[in-house]
Amino acid sequence: MKLATITVAIAATFMAGCASVTTQSLRDHPNLTNDELCRQVGHMRSREPRMPDTIAAIDLAIERKAIDGNKRQSIIDQDIGVGMSKCEVLASWGVPDRTNSRTSPRGTTEGWWYGVLGRYSKRQLVWFDQTGRVYSISD
Repeated sequence: MKLATITVAIAATFMAGCASVTTQSLRDHPNLTNDELCRQVGHMRSREPRMPDTIAAIDLAIERKAIDGNKRQSIIDQDIGVGMSKCEVLASWGVPDRTNSRTSPRGTTEGWWYGVLGRYSKRQLVWFDQTGRVYSISD
């Protein structure tokens, strides 16, 4: 019993330490591409939507020009809209539950499903055009 308690205490300490250095670890890797940075911010948003460290990671993405600074408040409020980039949607809603793509004569579009795993009150499908910008959001 005592070993289990110690193991849980060590695991909790380790996890707390990891969560508190996430943005710092992103800052410590200046060679991270914007796409990699955006994916990490998306994972942070999925795990801890309103944690100060997640907000700091969003600010880092703005600082590195991966996210439009004019959209900061919308992203923090978890609002998305037509014209947003994939990075901005990741920062706002986190990693999608499911993705798919379709190809037409006009090119390939990508759809991101949210709410499939019950993280949101309703299902939402976000479609991105060939340039990686949102062109449709549907229930």
